[in-house]
Amino acid sequence: MANYLNRGFRIAAVLVAGLALAGCGSTFSAAYDTAAPAAARADWRVTDVRIVTPANLTTTEQNSFIPKADVVWHGDPAGNRIQQAAAIVKKGVEQGLGGLRGRHGVIATVTLRRFHSETPKAYFQGPAGSGVHSVAFDLTITDARTGAVLAGPQLIKADLPATGAAKDGQQSNTLPSALWKKQISDHIAATVRGWSGTGPDIRGTFSRLGA
Repeated sequence: MANYLNRGFRIAAVLVAGLALAGCGSTFSAAYDTAAPAAARADWRVTDVRIVTPANLTTTEQNSFIPKADVVWHGDPAGNRIQQAAAIVKKGVEQGLGGLRGRHGVIATVTLRRFHSETPKAYFQGPAGSGVHSVAFDLTITDARTGAVLAGPQLIKADLPATGAAKDGQQSNTLPSALWKKQISDHIAATVRGWSGTGPDIRGTFSRLGA
């Protein structure tokens, strides 16, 4: 493990230097274009949250700094990564819409577009100032009785910075999976609360080395 980490830190140092010289980095955000209609949302009560995972979503088990796929998640044992990621997103949306307590029953349909979390390599070997949990999904609100669309589909982005093992004081080779799940679902919830008008608007951008 020590040799693996030492080799990784050398690679990370080279990566940092290259990125610095190139002025690289990406912009991430908590964002949506249009909030839920104020005149309607006060009367909404969410009776169900449904998650849709399009067949064209890509995923990978590649343990690199920036793997190329729509869904990257290593915080659960090997399995269906898209379903694992979808469960985290669904929990966050359920929490975010839980403050709607009107009389009009509605259904929230969440279509997953992106869930790109840190890989073990990025977590343990990534340079300071790198690492992102990047999440995007479409949210549609429909009438629970008639199926009529009341809002959306609205693209919601809920990106947040991730920390590395060194900053976390992490000395083992174990990922902080439970912490990641809570951080991601809580951030999704906060973003959705802003969209639905039951919480503050937390939209904003940040720059980070990540995918």
